[in-house]
Amino acid sequence: MIHQADAAATLLSNALSASGFVGTWEHDLVSGNVVLDGGAAEILLGDQDFAGHSITLGQTLSGLHPDDRDWVRPEIDEFARVGGIFSAEYRVRSPAGKTRRLLDLGQSVKQADGLRHGFGVLIDITDRPVHFMRTAAAPLTEPNVLEALAVLENRALGSASFRTRVLLQMLRLEIESQRI
Repeated sequence: MIHQADAAATLLSNALSASGFVGTWEHDLVSGNVVLDGGAAEILLGDQDFAGHSITLGQTLSGLHPDDRDWVRPEIDEFARVGGIFSAEYRVRSPAGKTRRLLDLGQSVKQADGLRHGFGVLIDITDRPVHFMRTAAAPLTEPNVLEALAVLENRALGSASFRTRVLLQMLRLEIESQRI
């Protein structure tokens, strides 16, 4: 039985490593405070000593690339307000000036105390192709627009307001109706 547990642990470790897994976070959606594990603290703040300690969201985001700060914080604030699923790609800059691209995935869960908490993982995607930028740089054709709208609708399912989801659906339907 111990051999099976060791094999399962090795398999999980190898799978996480292959995925680019960096670390985990927990976000108290009421207080706004965040607890990072060692990997998340290292990549977001450049210091593993922050691991396991409750810190402010502002501290947590201090390592964000300056060009990403203005849009990431509102996304997180919306997640804290609405709950659901969280997904964002952004860049972080280490104290040494090294830039990394992260995929941040999470969801909110209602705890036994009745309060919602967010839990998530950080995945380093620095060395992976930048598909979104390729799509954005591609010629603006009808299929590309419809594909982009479908992606936006899927992302909006768990986190966007009802009005935003309806507007995306209306835009997609309008474009599709012009094809006939």
